[in-house]
Amino acid sequence: MMAVPLEDSEEVLAGILWTTTALVIAISLTIGLFAGALVQRRLARIDGALTRLAAGDLSARTGNTRSRDDLDDIARQLDRTAGELESLVAQTRNLSASLAHDLRTPLARLRSRLEMLPHGKEREDALEEAQRLSEIFNTIMRVARIEAAQGQDGFETMQLGELVAELEEISGPVVEDEGKELMVAALDPGRVQADKQMLVQALANLIQNALVHGGNEITLIANGEAVGVADDGAGVDPEYYDEIIKPMVRLDQSRGSEGIGLGLALVGAVADRHGVNLLLGPQNGGDDRPGLKVVLKFADL
Repeated sequence: MMAVPLEDSEEVLAGILWTTTALVIAISLTIGLFAGALVQRRLARIDGALTRLAAGDLSARTGNTRSRDDLDDIARQLDRTAGELESLVAQTRNLSASLAHDLRTPLARLRSRLEMLPHGKEREDALEEAQRLSEIFNTIMRVARIEAAQGQDGFETMQLGELVAELEEISGPVVEDEGKELMVAALDPGRVQADKQMLVQALANLIQNALVHGGNEITLIANGEAVGVADDGAGVDPEYYDEIIKPMVRLDQSRGSEGIGLGLALVGAVADRHGVNLLLGPQNGGDDRPGLKVVLKFADL
């Protein structure tokens, strides 16, 4: 039996060592990459749920049902918290709608009794306040119904040019009675999938908002897949854009007329219902009367 030279034995052992090392490194990298990909996917699922929750989609969940490590525990806790938040918000909305509904009958009775009083300024002022309260509660109920709606029941294909033309015909005389002018700016209007009744209500609220707070010119906009209303009034400071679409928010420092801030909140609810962007900005670049433009931007059909 021939003896293997020492130098050859060392080379063989070195080869085996390097091969084993390379295999260990390759297996470790493979396992590490696989584990990293799994962690990244789980983190992406958590991040996606948080992004949707931040955008107002309270139904967002990670969908995690296992409990193997800290990430799974975080995901499950996030789902529980989101579920509780969704339940609380639903209860609040239902409570607001229920209160508004329950108060409609007493308000109607109050109005009937006020109408029986002798004619005079006090009677007219009281009737006006009663009517204002009724409109507030009706708006609260409409917002609650819009926010509670699911799916696309009632949606239809609509031509935005035809929609603004119809609104001009309906709202034009009302605007003229207020001594103002209603115009239409239609630039290649497109088609969208929408609930017509909700969209008409949103645009009507924007026209009313422009009547109360805007200047002398109100413009109905239909530009591509965008529809909205602009006015030539004093406008709103851009830092308050996110605030004025919240319920019960009024910016007395910029617009001093009466109101409780439900008009734009309803428009925001309609935008959320349709999953479209609600864009606010000045109508023009003028410093003295920049105006306010509110647009619902749909995706291309």
